[in-house]
Amino acid sequence: MLLHILHETRYDYRPAALNAHHLAYLRPLDGPQQQVLRHELRIDPTPDHQQLSRDLYDNQRLHFDLYRAHGHLHVRAETLVRTGLAQPALGPGPAWDEVARRYHYRVGAVCDAALEFAFASALAPRAKVFADFARPSFVPGRPLPEAAWDLMERLHRHMRYEPHSTEVDTPAAQALVQQRGVCQDFAHILIACCRSLGLPARYVSGYLLTDPPPGQARLIGSDASHAWASVYCPALSDRAEIDPSQPGQWLDLDPTNRRSPGQDYVTLAVGRDYADLSPLRGVIRGAIEHALSVAVTVTAWEDAVPAPKEVRPAS
Repeated sequence: MLLHILHETRYDYRPAALNAHHLAYLRPLDGPQQQVLRHELRIDPTPDHQQLSRDLYDNQRLHFDLYRAHGHLHVRAETLVRTGLAQPALGPGPAWDEVARRYHYRVGAVCDAALEFAFASALAPRAKVFADFARPSFVPGRPLPEAAWDLMERLHRHMRYEPHSTEVDTPAAQALVQQRGVCQDFAHILIACCRSLGLPARYVSGYLLTDPPPGQARLIGSDASHAWASVYCPALSDRAEIDPSQPGQWLDLDPTNRRSPGQDYVTLAVGRDYADLSPLRGVIRGAIEHALSVAVTVTAWEDAVPAPKEVRPAS
């Protein structure tokens, strides 16, 4: 599919901000399931300084500064992305408890990059409440993909999607206990459940197709940035044992919609949790109050609409 994404963020300050420093994660990733064809980022007022870089997880980010007084900030990201097929089937996969044993940290042991995602993070910690919720899905010897999918389905039944029921910093344990939240909470809980059993899991931010194809249901989270979770499955050898010499695969799971992301999804960035890759954050000086508005629209591309140009901020 060709998907057109328009993501607009506006801050209005009172009184004016005297200066500001911001970090933006607004350019989707290029990868096996998607390709960024066009991307344009407009910032008003025009930054006095801006620089592109890659973070630890290979997400593209933009740092920009404003050194003069400004009463508003308007950031408009327009992107055209070609998405591919849904992620390939994993097959039975290794037993989850074998994976947990492999990713149990030992001093001096050889480990791979996925180990980092088995540790706790600020918004997706390891705790008994998550391990207890996950255990009915993770019986001994059960294949990891099957167990993770069952956990996703149970979480979907347990939680109710309710806008404004949580804040960006609401603890995942609180959302689990109150049984309601938004997509960010669903993702953090699934990740925390996996990590609490010793399994690597990461946070994925992105977008959903706003207008689904004919005959398909509208998904929860449309008209907003979306989030889901990804669980790491190591590769198996010919003897059905974990093969550390071969790269594994990340299994994406969307517990908000009880499905695996497909070609109607766009991945923006990956990290340990939301705090690693919020679309726009920063530090300002001078403003006492601010009003925030965010609008996201994802639509199937139409030839009649002119494609945005690739505009790269100054490095």
